[in-house]
Amino acid sequence: MIWDPKLFASTTDLLKEGFNQGLGSSKLKLKVGVAYGVDDPMLLTAFETNLWHFSAGKNLIELQELNQLLRKAKSYKEFERAALQLTENFNRRWLRTEINAALLTAEATATYYRLLSRVDTFPYWEYKTQGDNRVRDEHKLLDGLILPATHPIWQKIFPPNAWGCRCYVVARMASEVAEVDFAEMEAKAEAFMNTEEYQRAKKQGWAVNRADLGEVFTRNQMYIKERFPEAHKQLNSLKPKDYGMSSYQQARQAANADAPVYEGTDQEYLDTLDVINQLRVISDYNKRHHELNKIPQKGLAYVQAMEQALKQPSEVWLNSSRAEGEPNRFVYIKYYQNKTVVVLGTVKDKLRKIQRWFTATDKTINKYRRGLLVRK
Repeated sequence: MIWDPKLFASTTDLLKEGFNQGLGSSKLKLKVGVAYGVDDPMLLTAFETNLWHFSAGKNLIELQELNQLLRKAKSYKEFERAALQLTENFNRRWLRTEINAALLTAEATATYYRLLSRVDTFPYWEYKTQGDNRVRDEHKLLDGLILPATHPIWQKIFPPNAWGCRCYVVARMASEVAEVDFAEMEAKAEAFMNTEEYQRAKKQGWAVNRADLGEVFTRNQMYIKERFPEAHKQLNSLKPKDYGMSSYQQARQAANADAPVYEGTDQEYLDTLDVINQLRVISDYNKRHHELNKIPQKGLAYVQAMEQALKQPSEVWLNSSRAEGEPNRFVYIKYYQNKTVVVLGTVKDKLRKIQRWFTATDKTINKYRRGLLVRK
């Protein structure tokens, strides 16, 4: 076995649930339009893609290690004993830590953008710990650190700063920090970054501002980074049968309508779209925005079918046009009785952008119906 679709879906859903819980507990609607040029769906797109990649890599590694245990075991009981320990680690102990990381990252993300939105009134930030006996000694070095919100150090120490880190940041007005020695504060931060704990955490993928990156897990925290260099190629090659899905012909038979044909002009259709920060955008089934400022050549006739594919897709895949590249291309597929419409989109600067759409044939559909299945 090389792929378990139920395990992939379950892990992703649990991590998303933890992340959404973190956002919900903040009682804050993200407002990141100034930072990213559109709005919060851009940031959520980045986090979602990150969680899909993380879950997929974890799935591959777990199954690879189970297969190795099976090959090495001298008896079924020996394999069962080792397999139970391995799955306990992957799906309980480590997963609890990972869900907590997703929750804490979401809480920190909500805080970060709330602080940014108030920086004119509160131009200084203060680092705080929980102040209990669970706080790491190294993190105590940062407690009470106050620096301008624009200081580059926040890109390295904005919490969380390690697995299970519960530190947080609060806003301060200029009048509250009139007596602060900022040179002393910079030395305080420097002392923290010189600790073995910080250097170890940095190697493990911390020492970054996750809220700014739009990542729960950095590349150094992906299971496949060193242990599975061919993982991206393998993920891109996953087929519908790996998910227990029906064939293309069977999927087509379930369609009950023909693809709509648009009869207006390019400009008439573009004028119907929402405009956010001078970009025309169209949303999908998950309220994620896609930039669409131009109708591609030969795309006008099926522009309504493209919209339906985004809002009511039959399938959504995450793959790459190059076998060696990371799966980062969104593929929306919509089945009609007379056509199959494929919409291709990329993620750039945390915004999905529609590249093109077209009708696929029996011979070409498998080029797109592969990779990580993220909706069906």
